[in-house]
This record gives sequence, structure tokens and C-alpha cells, in this order.
Amino acid sequence: MNKRDTHIGIFFIAMVISSMVFASSDVARDIWADYMQKALPEAFCQEGSYFRSCFQANKEQCTYIADSVTSECLARYNEQIPDSLNQPEDGTYWGEKIGGCAGTLFEYKLLKVRISSQKCDNPANWQ
Repeated sequence: MNKRDTHIGIFFIAMVISSMVFASSDVARDIWADYMQKALPEAFCQEGSYFRSCFQANKEQCTYIADSVTSECLARYNEQIPDSLNQPEDGTYWGEKIGGCAGTLFEYKLLKVRISSQKCDNPANWQ
């Protein structure tokens, strides 16, 4: 399975999260990053999501890992994210970057407990 295909849903989640709250405005990087730090793990770990359905991790474990990888990705890109994000364009762009990074790291960290099934192995199920 292609990682890009697996993360199409993740990019969509991050894009929607980042553009919904801050529609058509400028937002300071710190405010945007704080929002993403809270919203992305919640979205990743909703009941029925890819990360809850395809990994042997309960909600608390999922949230802990998602929070950790979101922090890591925000730190990784911090210097590149502009001080002020023009919404929704910048939020969408950086939301996809952070969401893709976090999704990839999440999978890497929990690869040993990934569930292989028809549902989990088909990227079309997560778009």
C-alpha cells in the first residue's frame, strides 16, 4: 500500500480542521499550532477512524501517540511555518504538512500493532 494513498484521509482531516475555525483571516503561528495540537489527535483518535480501526490501541493509547507525533511534527516544521498564517490557504497547506507528518510517524511507531484486513489495507476506505 502506498503511504501517500493511506494518508489522503489524514490530509483531508488536517485541512478541514485547520481551515474551519480560522476561515478568511490571519492567524498567529502559535495560536494555529496550539489549535492543531489539540484538534489533530482528537480527529485521529475518533471511534471508527483509521487509527482507531487499524491499530491495536485504545483511545487513550491512540491519543497519547497522536499527541506526541503532532508535537514532533509541529516542532519539525516550526521554523518554516510563517509567523502569521493567511487563512484558509496557509492553514490548509501547513495542515496537510503537519497531518501527513503526524500520520506517517503514528504508523511508524505503531507498525507492530497494525491490523491487516481488507478494510485497513484498502486506502479507498479512508478517503
